[in-house]
Amino acid sequence: TLKKYNLEYIPEAHNYLKYKGFIIDYTGAGFSPGKYEVDLLAEKEIRPEQITDFKVAYQKEFLSSWLLEQKHIGYSLEEIWTIREQCIRDLFT
Repeated sequence: TLKKYNLEYIPEAHNYLKYKGFIIDYTGAGFSPGKYEVDLLAEKEIRPEQITDFKVAYQKEFLSSWLLEQKHIGYSLEEIWTIREQCIRDLFT
């Protein structure tokens, strides 16, 4: 999907626990912080109740800023969000 839309990547919000400076990730089998830690663009501490609506709003705000910086991309926030959703579906097909 990224190749289809001529994109190298789309920043994605990812939830993990951080305890005493260590990242603990329960995303799935074989998923480890080492796979993404070096690529973190930002880190924001949230409370458990913020994992739904707040996370989506934060990610959309982040993507809006990212799109302004990446003028060459040429997609709107709505278009990028749709592409992002397709990328997520691709992970499970």
